[in-house]
Amino acid sequence: MNIDSHFHHDGMTLKASDIACLLESITIPGLTVSTDIVDQLVETIEKRSAILDYKRGKGILWVVFIGGTGTGKSTLFNALCGEELSATGVERPKTRKPVLSIPEEGNLITDGLPFLNQDSIEIHPLKGVVGKVEHVAKVRDHLALIDSPDVDSLEVANRQLAEDLYLLSDAVVFVTSQEKYADDTPSQFLFRIREEGKPCFFLFNKADKEIDKEEVLSFYRGQGIIVDEERFFFIPYIPSPSFESISANPAVAHFTSLFFQVLGDETSTKVIRTEETRSVGILKATVDRLIEIIRNEMRAGKEWLDKLDSLFVETAEEMIEKLEADMREENQEYLKREIRRVFRKYDILAKPRRYLSQLLRTPLLFVGIGRSESLQSRQRDFRKIRKRVDSNPFISGVHRINRLVLERLSPDDESAPLYKKIRGGEIALSEEEITIRILKEQEELASWLEETFHKLTENISAGKKFGIYSTSLLWGVMILFFEIVVLGGGITLLEAVLDTFIAPFVTKGSAELFAYHEIQKVAHEMNRRYREGLLSMVSEQKERYRSCISDLTTPESTVENLEMLSQRLGASR
Repeated sequence: MNIDSHFHHDGMTLKASDIACLLESITIPGLTVSTDIVDQLVETIEKRSAILDYKRGKGILWVVFIGGTGTGKSTLFNALCGEELSATGVERPKTRKPVLSIPEEGNLITDGLPFLNQDSIEIHPLKGVVGKVEHVAKVRDHLALIDSPDVDSLEVANRQLAEDLYLLSDAVVFVTSQEKYADDTPSQFLFRIREEGKPCFFLFNKADKEIDKEEVLSFYRGQGIIVDEERFFFIPYIPSPSFESISANPAVAHFTSLFFQVLGDETSTKVIRTEETRSVGILKATVDRLIEIIRNEMRAGKEWLDKLDSLFVETAEEMIEKLEADMREENQEYLKREIRRVFRKYDILAKPRRYLSQLLRTPLLFVGIGRSESLQSRQRDFRKIRKRVDSNPFISGVHRINRLVLERLSPDDESAPLYKKIRGGEIALSEEEITIRILKEQEELASWLEETFHKLTENISAGKKFGIYSTSLLWGVMILFFEIVVLGGGITLLEAVLDTFIAPFVTKGSAELFAYHEIQKVAHEMNRRYREGLLSMVSEQKERYRSCISDLTTPESTVENLEMLSQRLGASR
């Protein structure tokens, strides 16, 4: 997405829907920070950009009443509105959904209101003058006043609404009372209001004679909250307050007068623009914080992959060496018996009868007669070898690697996406997958050996072939090497076979040396291919872990667009 296309010439107008689309591609492994923090930042960016879009050009100044449960917030809201709009009484919470008072001709300003719909808010167009506030109608055509749910409500949805309406506001009326002012949640909210610098009126309601204004101000100073004394109103306790008695109270009347003076029609444009600039600044800071977290996660992800590579280099060779050692010990006696069997079976010099039989068959083989039987025999040999291969050592080796990844590379935070991802059922190779992979590697090795055998015998003339080994003997040697490699004899045992059992059959003639060296080359290449086949299985497991990081890493293009967004927000301030 090209962010440039979503800004007007003044750099201020954002297309919130495209920003929301951009944010959808943000994800992190959770290596350096909790995903809850990222989710909160993303949600804040979405809401703040949507609010900027919604408010721009309407010329309405939004004021939100915020306070704790039972502070008399709704009563004071009604007094400022000049109408009994918001329900009051002893039932708690009384304000279950926001109450909005707007200019009589301003119904359209609620169209597209972010995070709210017509069913979740009470809307009351201003009707005229009520009670003692005679000048309300003249100064309210630019104002939208909202009585929000309690910031300390037991209902999560109510607390969230209060938070969202605060984001919407250009100014705040913070209401507390003698029994609530020291509570933690409202105090934290007041601290945030003062930190962000949003215009704020402070109403201390239900004050009795045992407490004075300076005591309250001193308490807040101790909390690091500096309250503007000119906008601090100490409203005494009134038993069974009515709309009329509250509206007539001198402190309330003083608040109302100053409120419309500070946020009057003449000053509202400046307040709106100032708040827009401030909101853009907060939005930019939030975007910058998100970029910082994503970049940190990307760096941590690269470090994680480096550790993964080191872990696999360390363990893969150990696994293969252990497998070969275990299988060598297990299969050595078996292989010795097979070596003797092969050379007894195929040694044309050992038994005259077999020599004569082979002598008669060899010419037929040269002209292609009898090859199909030989091919079937070779296929049977491969099937026998596959049946003898035990996949359990390979399964144990891969399980060991998976265990080390969980022990050394797993995040400690169980809620981290990477913690969950590497434990997903599709990441670790299953026993069935490992067995299938082993068979696949054997098939590929067998196909290569078949092709190599044909090339080798084609390059030896008929005379040399008969003079050194029969075709059957050469194939028997190849099958033996296949068993040595596949069953874990390894290159050491392979060399012993070459030196101990093959060399005595080879004279110093050039033809014999040619055959001997070709067999050596085939054997070494087979060993190399087999080891690579095992490592490829391990590498596949590693790549599955690598994919966990790539799947959970925000695309670079998304980060670049966020950085472009931040630059534009900075230029628009």
